[in-house]
Amino acid sequence: RYRVQLVVSDGLLASVADTVDITTVNQPPTASAGTDQTVVVGSQVQLNGGSSSDPDSNPLTYAWVFVSRPNGSAATLANAATSSPSFVADVVGTYVVRLVVNDTIVDSAADDVTVTATPNQITLQLLGTSLLGAGRQASVRVTLPVAAPVGGIDVSVTSDNTSTVTIGPPTVVTIAAGGTTGDLTVNGVSPGTT
Repeated sequence: RYRVQLVVSDGLLASVADTVDITTVNQPPTASAGTDQTVVVGSQVQLNGGSSSDPDSNPLTYAWVFVSRPNGSAATLANAATSSPSFVADVVGTYVVRLVVNDTIVDSAADDVTVTATPNQITLQLLGTSLLGAGRQASVRVTLPVAAPVGGIDVSVTSDNTSTVTIGPPTVVTIAAGGTTGDLTVNGVSPGTT
């Protein structure tokens, strides 16, 4: 709120002051927590709230907090009062981080960003059964830790004990760009473990 007074003078006498009050309305800022991310577990995640804004061009302060973390995670935010905090995605799963900005007068509405941490290794999983018997076949699902790059990727699977289990044919599965899974056949040869 501003108060302005006007006094005029003819050089001999001054007028009575006329007072006008001017009130400005602050508009709330807008928080932008950035785009959702998918990372490999163990990665350092860099968040970016730099697109947050204030229509009145007031300076912003930043407050980031975890809304949720995967069970067992001990992740903590470094530099949570800046526009670009970071944390280590220490467990596979989904992390939701919330940003609220303040323009020195009022808080923004919250904006959340979701970070999904995927396994850092290729995994294999038998489909439709937990055991493979001698003389039997089953499918095995190959799962990449991140989406296959442009051009796709070939994953070759071999058995460490071919007297117990063999792979395929084929022994190579091609996972198309953007995909994460492919299936192969495994063959039980004789009782044992591998």
